[in-house]
Amino acid sequence: MRKKHFGMMTMATILWLNLMNTPLASAQDMVTAVSNDGLEKTVSYDVSKFTDIRDKKLEDVMKKMPGVQMMSFGGSNFLTYNGMNVDKIYVNGMDMLEGNYDPVYNMKPEDVERVEIMENHMSMKIMKGVEYSDAAAVNVVLKESAQAKWSGAVKGGLGVSPLLVNADFSALNIGQKVQTTVLFKADNTGLDFSGSLKGLGDDFYEGGGGTDYSIKEFLKVSPSLAPLSSERTRFNRSGIVNLGSTFKLKNDYQLNVQLTYHTDRLTASSFDETTYYLSGGETVVDVVGEHAKSKQQDIQADITLLTNTETKYLRNQLSFATRWSKVNKDITGERANDQLVNTNPLLLTPLY
Repeated sequence: MRKKHFGMMTMATILWLNLMNTPLASAQDMVTAVSNDGLEKTVSYDVSKFTDIRDKKLEDVMKKMPGVQMMSFGGSNFLTYNGMNVDKIYVNGMDMLEGNYDPVYNMKPEDVERVEIMENHMSMKIMKGVEYSDAAAVNVVLKESAQAKWSGAVKGGLGVSPLLVNADFSALNIGQKVQTTVLFKADNTGLDFSGSLKGLGDDFYEGGGGTDYSIKEFLKVSPSLAPLSSERTRFNRSGIVNLGSTFKLKNDYQLNVQLTYHTDRLTASSFDETTYYLSGGETVVDVVGEHAKSKQQDIQADITLLTNTETKYLRNQLSFATRWSKVNKDITGERANDQLVNTNPLLLTPLY
């Protein structure tokens, strides 16, 4: 009886695995190579062993790799590996995206040969063995057939009553001498894409005592969270476009150019009524209404010259950023007032 029961369980398990289209390879089969030089441990995963028919993007495959976790913040994705923050994602050994890694996550799994994950990775090669690193890095190795051709992903959503729109597009081209990325996002469901922006915060003002006049910092109209329904109290339209190109120069140098445009328009309102009952029987009704509008536009540009070898390191960067921000806040009631803020900060930073 025990043997028959065991056989039935085995057949059921195999049938379930086939229905789920789950690879039967062990974890050891998925790892193509492991190297450890005493300073940095590298594990290489065969992408085909983790991929099934349901995976449309490389992001879907990486989530199944042991130790990999993905989080989302400010409209951007962030990776951790065994508790270490992944601060670099290379494509064929080059950091061509300068921190904007969404096009990598949207690659087609069939275009990737393997994913190499490096623990305790030191991005400055000349400092390897001199300083300890508690960060990780990922190197995506493409197949020969996938190089010098465009790949990308498009996703979107549409809702009505009220009209809700979400669109996300990214494209990537990896060539021998030039690598190009295109990223576009648009949304009116409440997402904030400002996480992809750099500068114009507290560090913009000398001493760090200034205010970043972004939507979340200045425009505080309750409730902060509202359901996505016809009774919504916060409506916004946001979008971001990023164009990036990396040019591989001679003698181990590369030139990276990043252009970003961001826009965010927000309308928010709230109404609060409070009744006070006095000891003499009188009642006092305090009514406060708030209505606010914010328009914010950002333009950023970065030009970076980089060389990173075992004998030399040079990073020469020129950054430009400007923001047009207009906030109007109208408060009615016992303490009525009107607030209007116009800011146009400009940031020009040469780094050597």
